[in-house]
Amino acid sequence: MTKFCPSMLMPKPLHSKYELPHLVSAMSFCEILLNYHNPDLLNLFKSCEIESEAIIVPWIVTFFIKDIPLELSYLILDRIINRNDKNYIFYMMIGFFLHNQNTIIANREMDDYAEMLPFIRRTLKESIQTRETLLKWLDLADQVEANTPKSFEAHLKFYGFFEKDLLSENDIKGLMSFQIGKIMAIYPFELLEFLARTKNTEMAFKSVTMEREVEEDGINFTIVDFRMEKKDLYLPFTIDIPVTAHTDNSLAEKYITVLKNTSEDQHLCLMISNDAKENPERVLMDKVTRALLDDGRRYVSVLAGGFQGLIKEMDSKKQKINFIHRNKGKNPFEIFWSKIRGMFS
Repeated sequence: MTKFCPSMLMPKPLHSKYELPHLVSAMSFCEILLNYHNPDLLNLFKSCEIESEAIIVPWIVTFFIKDIPLELSYLILDRIINRNDKNYIFYMMIGFFLHNQNTIIANREMDDYAEMLPFIRRTLKESIQTRETLLKWLDLADQVEANTPKSFEAHLKFYGFFEKDLLSENDIKGLMSFQIGKIMAIYPFELLEFLARTKNTEMAFKSVTMEREVEEDGINFTIVDFRMEKKDLYLPFTIDIPVTAHTDNSLAEKYITVLKNTSEDQHLCLMISNDAKENPERVLMDKVTRALLDDGRRYVSVLAGGFQGLIKEMDSKKQKINFIHRNKGKNPFEIFWSKIRGMFS
């Protein structure tokens, strides 16, 4: 099994003891995934003051065969070996949570750490006791993988999770104190791939009116544009947040309601102009993000580098984006804007 064991499960020497630096930092990545696929569960854990590692670590370090009947353990190991994908262990963990989400959330009145933690551990163990329930869990893991942006694995690779087995002392210390945000970051390359395969303007209109058909070859994003200066450059598949929403709190709240009411299968990618710390657009974007996640809205992400990062990626790859120009006569988005205005009147 060593061949299939992620480096995060391999101990690294630090001074007079061994540490699991990648496993420690992996908790942040598990929380990113859980926050993306079911923020309700993560909110519940936080309200009960449950640290994710208290639930996740015992399962990951035992390849999910902890307290599982022996005949089922072979099926789990067989799936891991057949997939030959070290990233898959993350999707298995989130699939495990989703497999039990209804039971856990239905008992959310256990708002005490001493009650909730043993209950969750017991629920996870008891949920995988037959071949049927195990296969359902693994199918959910596959669905999690299919609905996770490619940027997640690119993020793992960037931090050397599965390529960097030899670590210096500074590497280990850095990973042991590693902290990242809990919001999924979409890299510009992935949004460009999405725009490249969906060039039809009429399809772009359908995306924001929640009528779009799901494509088989990748995640379909709906871009939420918080830019204050758009210079008549609008991306397809976009819900435009007007400049006035940055100063008009009531208008901002109405747009939050619009976003909450989008189909839960839509992947919302929030976009500002750039990643500058003093970017005033970030204030509204952060407010909207918190509101969506507090409401349990899944599939919420932020475009890394913002619109400027997207343009740089487009230039580096010599790829063209078919921008929509609202000032050049009537276009399909005008119909959408009129519908939105009608909701606010």
